[in-house]
Amino acid sequence: MKADRDDAPEWLTSRSRKRGNMGVVLAGVIGMVVTLGALTLVGQAFMQNTVTNLATNSQQPKPKPVAEITRPEPTPRNDWDKIVEEQAR
Repeated sequence: MKADRDDAPEWLTSRSRKRGNMGVVLAGVIGMVVTLGALTLVGQAFMQNTVTNLATNSQQPKPKPVAEITRPEPTPRNDWDKIVEEQAR
């Protein structure tokens, strides 16, 4: 089955469509370059701010403990000689 060029739809046969695509591609490339440039500038500003904060806060305070563990004082060992003497009296 063969078809003539005259039977094809207009959008397939027209050459102006290819020129229109070039404008869309160019607009997409320009938009991508602008977006990447803006992201780069924001990233550099963020990193500069981070480095500045790290330089000023080089000594970070120790975190406060949530709970402090205390141990009971050890019971004094019994001095048996002393206890025997007291009982003997």
